[in-house]
Amino acid sequence: MIMDKASNRFQDRQLKLIDFQDRVLIVCPRCTQMAQATADYESKIAKLICGHCGFNQQKSTMLDQKANLITSAEYYFEADLWLSSSYKEHQFSAYNEAHLLYLEEFIRADIRENRDRKFFTMVEKLPKWMISSKNRLSILKLIQALKKKIPPTT
Repeated sequence: MIMDKASNRFQDRQLKLIDFQDRVLIVCPRCTQMAQATADYESKIAKLICGHCGFNQQKSTMLDQKANLITSAEYYFEADLWLSSSYKEHQFSAYNEAHLLYLEEFIRADIRENRDRKFFTMVEKLPKWMISSKNRLSILKLIQALKKKIPPTT
């Protein structure tokens, strides 16, 4: 993803939603603070770890692999996404910081380019309410509020 600050231009890096699904920020089922869910399909294990209360859990991803599905990490723990907020009658969500930043850069851009397209990318499948210019400022404010929910890394 490349943002040209002068012209407010976004160039799609051909990312799909699946590119953000293996590490997901979630609401800890024990303490309701931010936790992390990961899914490793090679080892067939999904893990939930909360750095706040120490809660951790593992589950198998085998059932999904039999159906040939790649499921986002929070699915295995029936957890809510940490980076989620309602917007009018819609729900705005991101799996993790990288996903949120990618959405922010796309939504902020006045010019959105997708060169050498090989398939439909994640941003091309976003709902109209999310990419509408009339909603741009309020969605960018919502994104700023969600960014504040992410603790600084040390």
